[in-house]
Amino acid sequence: MTYRTYAFSVKESEIDEATLAAIKEEVDALPVGCIRYASADFGARYQRFDGVTGQYKWKPEDINDVHAVSDHFDGVVIFSTGVMGSKDLSLLDADYVVYGNCNIFDKKPGDGISDRSMVSTNGGKGIIDTLIGVAESNGAELMMDTRALQIIMEGGKAAGVIARSGDTDYTISAKAVMLACGGFDGEDWSKQLYAPGTVGWHTFSTPTNTGDGIELAREAGALTLLKGGLSQIHLVGRDPLPLNDELSKLRMVNTGVFVTDLGYRCANESMTSQFDYFVPFVQSGRKEFTIICDSQQPADRLDLIKKAVEVGVASTADTIEELAVAAELPQYPLVKTIEHYNELCAAGEDPDFHKKPEDLQALTQAPFYAIQITPNTNDSFGQLAISTKAEVLDENRQPVAGLYAGGTIANAELFYMRYAVSGASMCMGTVTGRIAAQEAMKYYGA
Repeated sequence: MTYRTYAFSVKESEIDEATLAAIKEEVDALPVGCIRYASADFGARYQRFDGVTGQYKWKPEDINDVHAVSDHFDGVVIFSTGVMGSKDLSLLDADYVVYGNCNIFDKKPGDGISDRSMVSTNGGKGIIDTLIGVAESNGAELMMDTRALQIIMEGGKAAGVIARSGDTDYTISAKAVMLACGGFDGEDWSKQLYAPGTVGWHTFSTPTNTGDGIELAREAGALTLLKGGLSQIHLVGRDPLPLNDELSKLRMVNTGVFVTDLGYRCANESMTSQFDYFVPFVQSGRKEFTIICDSQQPADRLDLIKKAVEVGVASTADTIEELAVAAELPQYPLVKTIEHYNELCAAGEDPDFHKKPEDLQALTQAPFYAIQITPNTNDSFGQLAISTKAEVLDENRQPVAGLYAGGTIANAELFYMRYAVSGASMCMGTVTGRIAAQEAMKYYGA
């Protein structure tokens, strides 16, 4: 694995050569395998550091070797391309420190590195590189930075694509076409088409999840669905905290009340990760949410809530009216929402959102708390329906001849309201991709 390490001054001044040399010396002295980052999966948005000293804000047990080096140099943040992508780096005036090799793959599970990083010698990209290598060795030609604009249909059959690279358009004839274009939650324009309530939401999704392939298929006569919709993980704070921040545990408080920025309740707080839990958030069309709770919380959770107040991602007050002011929520609807919720708790039943009876705890004990929540999408599912042969289906649920699909774009029905476990999309992609290729070859007689 190759890494680059950079130093960035948080004091708007250049880092002198002596400091750079000292940083380089410390990084070079680190044992092989320790150049790793707890937040590498989540990108630059999750780097939290003190704006004066540059020191990382992690729990002591989360600090790894590189973070520790950063803490040795006042006013300097040290990070790697493993933490910040090239797009993020291009926006920073960062000083190059060291370039070298890191043999983390001599490690085994349990040695302190992510087991997921052991799938290939360069992360998820390694899977793609392997597939590309096999394809090219069999005579396939890959056109990078080339966007498909239209599926060519001849006599009701997919017969190729029109694509564009730079200023040049290509007409590519084919005996079959497979769509593997991902989801739609990477950009707001595609969210507006398929899940308008999420426009403006935070997202972890790749920018290539633009929904292009869905539109191409629809124009070719495919049936489009929105059943599964979106995978979401709410984030704590208006300026979201990283998921590995301890305060992020507060994104789910089962005894609290989830309200929109208009003060109305919006969800079944007993649920945490299924699609039907998130549907009301999407349908609300709102961009900010808040969890309202009182002091009747387990001791460890209450301690976290108090910390959240200290860092400004939660508010507190002795009455709901005062809490509304502190949290910048409309007072009248919030008071009415909590009054109604307390009535449901007294009755022991929640016909509004079907919250578990054991979680129906009236909000009566001051002080009260309001925890800031930012909605976030991780991935999107749909919109195409496919057969067991990965054939794209039309409005009559008949195959569109010569048109196949695999992966996220084609799992509208498989993940309907349920996303089993993290990584399921990888399985979906590899399985349906393989089936699509095999069936396409049968289709044109290869």
